Amino acid sequence: MARILQSIKDSIQKFWLILIRVWKAFASEMTLSVRNPLRFFTHMAYWLLTLYLTFAVIGAYLIYKQKSEWVGIKAVSVVYPFPIASVDKSVIWITDYYRYLDFLEKYEATASQNKSGDFPKIDDLPKRVVDNLIEDKIVYVEAQKAGIKVTDDELNQVLAKQGNEQEVQDKIKKLYGMTVAEYKNRLAIQIMKEKLKDQVLHNIQISHIFTVDELSIKQAQRDLTSGIDFATVAQKYSQDTATAKNGGDLGYWRRGELAASIAPEFETAAFALQLNQISAPVKTKFGFHIIKLTAAKEGVDQSYDDWYASTKKNYKIRIFLPLD
Repeated sequence: MARILQSIKDSIQKFWLILIRVWKAFASEMTLSVRNPLRFFTHMAYWLLTLYLTFAVIGAYLIYKQKSEWVGIKAVSVVYPFPIASVDKSVIWITDYYRYLDFLEKYEATASQNKSGDFPKIDDLPKRVVDNLIEDKIVYVEAQKAGIKVTDDELNQVLAKQGNEQEVQDKIKKLYGMTVAEYKNRLAIQIMKEKLKDQVLHNIQISHIFTVDELSIKQAQRDLTSGIDFATVAQKYSQDTATAKNGGDLGYWRRGELAASIAPEFETAAFALQLNQISAPVKTKFGFHIIKLTAAKEGVDQSYDDWYASTKKNYKIRIFLPLD
């Protein structure tokens, strides 16, 4: 930290020395050209451009060479659109970086107060932000290829579920430190990503019968073997109160999601089923399950993370911001 502060101090001192020299030269030129309006405005434009470029060089030096986190860099970035990464010919600007960094820091602080959420350490945030911005670019391009769009009506419907206009605005400001427009942009990317997953990846719809004890699951299996409808058996035996009344319906899932939400062995059994096939009892850390595959949407049979990793290789990605 001391080395960074000293580096910033040295850079600022160099900047002021340069600025003083530029100002002396500027004053000298203005004295000579004040009686000639054309020359005056020409020199004024020249020195303003020189000053602008001087700030640009110093800002680039602090960002790309010194890896500075000086608060002034954030202010300078509003005027100077420094690139921090590119995906093919699409550029990610430093303003996007700081906007996303502010969002994560604000959300992380709020979640920490509520003792919820799993976030990277502060030192890991810059890399996390750059990785997420690159992913957003790739998701957007892939969604465009697939003809996927997010309409204003969809965004407004999501916001409407969170309260009235003022409540939503206050909530977004408190939780994320964003304006409603900025939040809509982030929300649009998330909705687009979910649509892309649904369209590209293999999805299965499943139902299950869950019991804590082995005796109950064997009784359920016996009823199924005798020909009783799965939904009826689920309503009778399943101890998953959230799904039992709906015949055990768990909705649609993609690779990786069942493993993370329930158990790896549950996902393995579910994805091994054929349409309308019923599994043997599957034991997990929660208890026992009988699973039925009720529908399937064809697509790439990969988890989203695996699909993204393979898709990412098709893009030329360059990162300019030092992250080490």
